[in-house]
Amino acid sequence: GISVVHDDEALLATVRSHLDAAPVDAPYGDLNESSSGGYWFGVADDAGPALGEWLYEGSAESGLFAPLRRRKTLRSIERVREGVGTGTEVEHREEGSE
Repeated sequence: GISVVHDDEALLATVRSHLDAAPVDAPYGDLNESSSGGYWFGVADDAGPALGEWLYEGSAESGLFAPLRRRKTLRSIERVREGVGTGTEVEHREEGSE
């Protein structure tokens, strides 16, 4: 699943409003206090693959996410999709990889 954690409750409220406006369905749970004194909320497990694909879309060109982090996340999305039997594979191209 995807958990969003931060010390700033207002920032998490902003993230939640962006999720509401996202072009993918990403339902999320209530805002909770974390054991470290911050706050967190979780995105529904079944929304993870579509949300992850949307978040990382175009990031190879923009450089927004580190290449290693992007590859690891996209591989995780592929494994989730294969595990749920959708038969859908994430298509992505990294500079210098096939």
